[in-house]
Parts: sequence; structure tokens; C-alpha cells
Amino acid sequence: MKRGLFMHSPLLRTKKGWFALAAVAIVPLLYSGSYLSAFWNPYGHLNSLPIAIVNQDQGYHGHQEGRQVIHMLPKDLHTRIFTSGQNVHAQKLLKSGKVDMVIDIPKNFSRDLFHQHTPTISYATDPGTNYLTGILMDREAVSLTQSMVHHIQSHITHREFAGMTRLQQDSWKLHEAAATLSQKSQALKPGGITLSQDLKAVATASRQLSQNTQQLASQYHLFASNVQAYVLSQDKVNHNMNILSQKAGDFHQGILQEQQAISALASYANKLANQSTSLTSASSSLTQATTQLQGNEERQGQLLQEAITLAHKSPNNPSTQKELQQVLGRMQAHQVPIQNLSQHINQGATELTHNLQAFTQASSQLAASTQVLDQHAASLTASSSAFDTSIIELQQASAQITEAAQKIDSGAQQLTEPLASLAQGQNTASRSLGNLSSHLTQYTNSVNLITQPLSLFSSHLTQLSKDLGKAKNPLSVLASPLKTHHMNVGPQGNYGTGLSPYFVGLSLWVGALVVTVLVPGGKKDGLKTRQWLSLGLSAAQFLVLTAGILILLPLHPTHLVVFWLVLAAISLSWWAIMRFLVEKFGDGGRLLAIVLLVVQLSGSAGTYPIALSPRFFALIHPYLPMTWAIHVMRYALSGSYQSVLVPDLIRLLATALVCWLLTQFLPARLAFDAPSLESPKTLS
Repeated sequence: MKRGLFMHSPLLRTKKGWFALAAVAIVPLLYSGSYLSAFWNPYGHLNSLPIAIVNQDQGYHGHQEGRQVIHMLPKDLHTRIFTSGQNVHAQKLLKSGKVDMVIDIPKNFSRDLFHQHTPTISYATDPGTNYLTGILMDREAVSLTQSMVHHIQSHITHREFAGMTRLQQDSWKLHEAAATLSQKSQALKPGGITLSQDLKAVATASRQLSQNTQQLASQYHLFASNVQAYVLSQDKVNHNMNILSQKAGDFHQGILQEQQAISALASYANKLANQSTSLTSASSSLTQATTQLQGNEERQGQLLQEAITLAHKSPNNPSTQKELQQVLGRMQAHQVPIQNLSQHINQGATELTHNLQAFTQASSQLAASTQVLDQHAASLTASSSAFDTSIIELQQASAQITEAAQKIDSGAQQLTEPLASLAQGQNTASRSLGNLSSHLTQYTNSVNLITQPLSLFSSHLTQLSKDLGKAKNPLSVLASPLKTHHMNVGPQGNYGTGLSPYFVGLSLWVGALVVTVLVPGGKKDGLKTRQWLSLGLSAAQFLVLTAGILILLPLHPTHLVVFWLVLAAISLSWWAIMRFLVEKFGDGGRLLAIVLLVVQLSGSAGTYPIALSPRFFALIHPYLPMTWAIHVMRYALSGSYQSVLVPDLIRLLATALVCWLLTQFLPARLAFDAPSLESPKTLS
């Protein structure tokens, strides 16, 4: 009997009935399909969340590490890049929900990386805009930090490997320059010995010449005493003898000056030989230290190559990280001998430069003494010529005076031997001075040849010192090159506070929908009564809900008064929408209200951010009343979305006004009321 009644029901016998059944059957699928499709895999689309990056890095010596960090971020990451001074604008975007995280790169980022300082990257989020977004951004910050650390470690490792290669090349060049300098220094030693021998020969000839001069002066004084009587009577002979005496005195004085100059020349030559020996010793010591430094640098390069292999082999393996730390420790231990050898090389180079300066000064003094000796030799030669001239004039005078010649004949014979010895000594001294001048010129040329290798050695040593200074920096920060600082710009949220706007808006919508069951739509005659009655029920729902959640739940709105006002505005808007739907579409209006609810739950970003949803929901998101309601409630709870508070409130109230005007003045009514399950006959 009952089965027959069911089969004859208008719900199954009319198209409207079948349509109602189909709509009811589709609603669960619509809810599940819409909501699950909107948030099917939110964690797989984290790169779709908008992020602002404030790059304040000022760079360091042409290096822009901040830009390098930005370039290594995932290519599909939705980023907005800001420069220094735009941090305030980025924070405003974060507070308004237009970006979900702000990454701040400090201004000394590049300089800190190059000076063994660990820079700090700041991450800023606002849980007030979306609590789940804050949680997702925490995970994204950890992932981005790991990528940055890996990039910086790889960059430092490659840069240090290149630096070690340059250091090894500089060490080898320094070794070659030191070897060349040593060879050139060894070539100076024979020249110094020859120059010393020549100086000794000049000194011997000078001493012999002085002795001959003294003997000649003694014989001349004896000769002068023998002819004294005759000179008194002969003016001409007296005049010639006076001239001869004067010339002999000048010649003797020139011999003494030449002896002093030769003594000074011998002293400077001995000093030059000593400086040459010191220069050779310093060069040999520097060569040995350079060889040791090259060996240590090769070992350091092997350790660095081992560290690079471990870093690329398995960067997340704890055992590999432990081995990497051990290798880094050994590299730092080898760094101390390298620095000590570098200091020793710098000291040796300084000492070598000092010895070379002293050597050059001694060479200059020797050259000056040689010039003085040449001047004295020329003066001595002139005096000797003048002396010979006076002797000739005296012999002429003696020839004229036979008696005087006989008296001084014995004295003249005694003067002949010293004069011959003096001439022979003068020739010997001239030959020695010629040899000294020739060898001194050759030695000066050898000194000039060593200047170029020494300059090259000094250049390589300076470059090696610079590379050593650069090589000691980044190894200590390789294990942990980056620090992070995560801050919340708004109050710290929790799950309940974060999802309150979503569930409160949902509760008021469901409450307004339930009111339409108690106060359904109808004809125009009872509209005013139905509106006031339903409005009173909605107001009661608003008061009970607002007071209840504030009393029963630990909810502490940042703006309490605004919280009451926005919930009143939302309740009014939902009431106006529901009255319009149920008055103009009947039971179909309730169905439309359920469909709108399902769509808004998926597209209002009340749980996960809208950037993680499909494009359809992202397109309709800005135009959904639930989106506006969630924005204004989040402002009341946490202070976020301040920039959209007034516009969204205006949209909510404008929606309520439009729906009320349509309900009040639109005459058409397309009511779709589902037929009863029982037939009219059965009901009667």
C-alpha cells in the first residue's frame, strides 16, 4: 500500500520532482568535489605563493652576493623584488595579504661573506592574514634557507679552489724568480773577488809609488844641499831649482792624495764584497722558505679537493658531514704553517731588499771613489809631466854652467835611480787603475742584470701575500655560512584564531539558511512580516554567536568594537542574500544558497591561501561575499588587511542593500518549490 503511494507521489511523477531529487543528489558531490579540488595538494604548490624580497645588499668589491642568492631561487617562485629603502612598502603588502612572506637581505650581506662574518637573512610573515599560510611559509623559509646555504657553500668552495690554484701558481712563480735571483747573485761573487784583487793590486802599487816618491824627495834634498852655494850665485839656476822644488812638492802631495783615495776605494770594495755575500745568503734562505711554502700549498690544495668531493658526494649524510668537518679542521691546521712561512718570506724579502739597497749604496760609493782616484791619477800624471819639464830645464841650466854640473853630478846620478823607480811605479799604478776601472764596469753591469729578477721576485712575493690573505677567510664559515631570523609582524596566531573568520562566516551563513526554513518565502502580501521576523531571528543568531564565542572560547580580538560591528554587517548581508533567494526562487533559492556556500568555502581562502587553488577559484575569489567577510573579520581579530577593511565593508553593505531592494521592489518571482512526497488525495 505504502509502496503504491510512493510510486504515485508528485515527487516522482513530475519533472519538477525529478529535478528536485537530482539537485539533492548532486549537492554532496558538489561540496566534496569543489572543496577537495580546491585544496587537493596545497603543499605541492608552495612556489605559487607570492613572496617579496627586499635586497639591501650594497655589494663588496664588485661582488653582488645578494643578487646571486635571488638568481638561485626556484624559477617558478612568484617573487617581487624590492631594493633598499622599499622595506616599508613590502611590509604594507604583507599586512594587506598581497604577499605572504617578506625576505630581507641585509646591506652588508656580500661584505660579511668575504670577511668571515655570518650574515642574517630575515623572514617576516603575518599569521593574521592566514594562519595556515604562516605555517606553510615557515616550511618554505626552511627550504629556501637550505637552498641558499647550499648555494653559498658551493660558491665559497669553488672560489677557494680557484684561490688555491692561484696560490700554487704564485708559489711556483716565486720559486722560479728566487732560483733566477740566486743564479744572478752567484754570478756576482766572482766579479766581487776579481774587483777585490784589483783593489789590492792598486793599493800595493800606490804604496810602492809613495815609497819611491819619499826616496826621491830624500835624494833631492841631498842634491839641493850640494848645489846650495852655487844656486846663490846663479839666479837662473836658483829659479829653476825653486820651480823644481815646488813641482816636487805638488807631486808628493798628489801621491799622498792618491794613496788616501786608493785606501778608501779598497775599503768600499771590501764592503761591497761583504754585501754581496749577505745578498747571496738571504737569497738562498728565501729560496728554501719558498720551496717549503709550495709543499704546504700543494697539501692544502689536496685537502680542499677532498672537501669539494665530500661536499658534492652526499651533502645530507651525517657521516660525510663529519668527514668534511675533519678535512676542514686539517685545512685550518695547515693554514698556520702557511701563514708563518709567508711571514718568513716577507721578512726574507725585506732583508734581501735591505741588503740590495746597501749593496747598491756601496757600489755607488765605490764608483765615486773610483772617479776621485781617476782625478788624482790625472793630477799625478800632470804633476809628473811638470816635474819632468823642470828637470829638463835644470839639466839645460847645468849644461850651461859646467862647474855647477860637476858639483852636482854625483847628486844627479843619485836622483836618476829614484826617478826611474818612480816612473816604473807610476806605470804599474796606471795599469792597476785601468784593470780596476774595467772590472768595476763589468761588476756594475752584473749588478744591473740582477735588478730585473729582483723586481720580478718582489712582484710575485706581493701577489703571493695578497692571495694568502684572501685564502684564510671563508673556510671557518663554510659549515654554517648563513643565519636566519623569523619574525611575525602581527600577533602570534593559533589554529582556532586563524580559522575563526572562516567558521564564523560559515556559521552565520548556515544560520541565515536555517531561518529560511522557519520563515519561507511567499507572496508579496506577507513580505514585510516575513522580513521583520527573519531579521529578528538573524539578529538573535548574531548576538548569541558573538557573545558565545567571546565567552566560551579564548578569542581575544585586537579590535573588539570593530569585531562586533563587522559581525553585525556580515549577519545583515547574509540575511539580505537569503531573503532575496528564498523570496524570489522559493526552495530553489535554498538550493542556490547551498551552492553559493560550497563555492565560497572553496574560493574564499578561509583555510589555505587562494594561490594554492586552481585558476577558477582564484578568478572568482575577489568577488565572493565570503572573501570580504573573512578579510574584515581578520582585521578585527589581528589587525591584518587594514587596507581593504573599508572597501570590503562597503561591498558587504552594498550587497545587502542591492538584495533588499531587489526583494522589495522586483515584481517577478520564479519560485521553484519541490512537490510534496505524498499526493494531495493522500494528504486529504
